[in-house]
Amino acid sequence: MRSLRKPRELLIWVPEVDTVFEIGGQDSKYISIQNGEVVDFQMNKICAAGTGSFVEEQAARMGIPLAEFGPLALSSEHPASLGERCTVFIETAIASASAEGISRADIAAGLCHSIVQNYLHKVVGSKPVGQHIVLQGGVDYNPGIVAAFQSAYGDRVQVSPVFSISGAYGAALLAHEAVGDAPSRFVGFDSPAKDAEDSRSAEIQKNIDFYKQADKLLLEGYTGKRDPRKKTVGVPFALMIHKFFPMANAFFTSLGFNVVLTDPTSEETIRLAQQTAQGETCYPVKLIYGHMQQLIDQKVDYIFLPTIHTMKHEKSRVKHNYGCVYMQTAAASIAKALDIESKGITLLSPVFDLDFGQEAMASAMLGLSKILGIPKPFCAKALLSSAMAVRRHTAAVEKQGKALLATLRPDDKVLVLITRNYGVSDPILNMGMEAR
Repeated sequence: MRSLRKPRELLIWVPEVDTVFEIGGQDSKYISIQNGEVVDFQMNKICAAGTGSFVEEQAARMGIPLAEFGPLALSSEHPASLGERCTVFIETAIASASAEGISRADIAAGLCHSIVQNYLHKVVGSKPVGQHIVLQGGVDYNPGIVAAFQSAYGDRVQVSPVFSISGAYGAALLAHEAVGDAPSRFVGFDSPAKDAEDSRSAEIQKNIDFYKQADKLLLEGYTGKRDPRKKTVGVPFALMIHKFFPMANAFFTSLGFNVVLTDPTSEETIRLAQQTAQGETCYPVKLIYGHMQQLIDQKVDYIFLPTIHTMKHEKSRVKHNYGCVYMQTAAASIAKALDIESKGITLLSPVFDLDFGQEAMASAMLGLSKILGIPKPFCAKALLSSAMAVRRHTAAVEKQGKALLATLRPDDKVLVLITRNYGVSDPILNMGMEAR
């Protein structure tokens, strides 16, 4: 939201700014400014080849400490030509350049130029670039990337003095304007956690408890127990499982399987994901690697993760609303990367065309009968159980929502979060926002 308001943090330091190039760890942005107001904004789509996490990953693969990557790139005399394509192709180009004997300095410099060209072509595109360009984002710690921008635009480019904390700086300015001279209620960074908890009102704690109730409703009927006489279906607690778990749990339990859901995302999940992830994806998809690895370690027989081909949007006017390329390929590609087949695990990934309704979804689930070796009539009966579980969960969630709305007064301020289920429910992705 900061990017779409008056960019106060920029105007203080660079009053004449008319263009902002911002590259962070996971995303990148273009902002056009006229007369101190944001007039245009663009953010990268799914390609991560122009973000800080990609730079960090490639530096690690090349054995170059991140702090040394930029200075090494500046020492290059003949930067390698690596192109501006997606992560997979750039990684291939880096490997080819290394095999040809091109120095690490030239490859590092080439990567800096590739990141800049990727950003300019895929984020900025045909949008106007002004005469006073300000660079923002943590990537500006890398002098090689800053130099690559300067090679493209010369002295029109300057780095914001608060490039790594511009968002926080702008938020602080907005907070100062809103609060004015009123005393602050900030408890301080050094205050014990207990002091912060004690400062919460009973009403805030009530809201936190209410928020957590949604997870309890999602897991209703799930035991996690394993009968050694039965085969086990493992379910990674990621992506759309935050919506479809009641269906999956009832379906496989009715067919006589154990069902094991991975624990909510934790630091251990992140560690496993970082160890096993191949290529650069968005963070929610990368976490699947960690969840699947946990299921491998638990020696399950199957892993269930649907492939989302199309989405359902009530207000959309297009014929089909397709899921992103990762939603369409994550289950199969990650299962292949982790080589689950060699470990005796079978992937169950029905293709869901959600814009075709419940019948198409039911047909996809019935298609698992062949893989499971269970006659379709039995699967159809299990599907009825799963449909009932979904109805119960939907009714419980709607009841919870109505109960909350009934408590609101006309003057109450309400924060409404509009996002995917996993964006709200996953404890890592939501960054503990329910307690803030």
